[in-house]
Amino acid sequence: MIVFQNQNFSINISEEKSLLQLTWLKVVSSEQFKAGFRKAVNFAIHYQVKYWVSDNRIGTELDLSTQRWLAEFATENLPQTSLEKFARIIPLDAFVHFVSYKVNDRISQKRAEAFSFEVFTDMDQATYWLFENNQMSISA
Repeated sequence: MIVFQNQNFSINISEEKSLLQLTWLKVVSSEQFKAGFRKAVNFAIHYQVKYWVSDNRIGTELDLSTQRWLAEFATENLPQTSLEKFARIIPLDAFVHFVSYKVNDRISQKRAEAFSFEVFTDMDQATYWLFENNQMSISA
């Protein structure tokens, strides 16, 4: 079910699958990214999701200050969730791929309970990875 949508992003929750899907609908500014990620984290806390897929195929790139903010914000707030796996879908872009892992490394260094993190260019691959051990898919 869609729990929030505006011109920049949508957030869908499947309580049955314990899944949050954050989809970026256009390239956003740093402030718009922060607002969207904050809102998604609040829903992740409220619904205690285990799985998160962030669809950024639109190609929003994070500047260095936003990367730092993301690492700090995630470190402070994601421990309040039940998150086990986080999949990020990106365009075929080596820089965006590198930044995704760089931010995750910063988060992992500061968190006692790490979650699994992977980057994909395809939704099917991402959802297969998210649910590979419990036989679900995003469309099921």
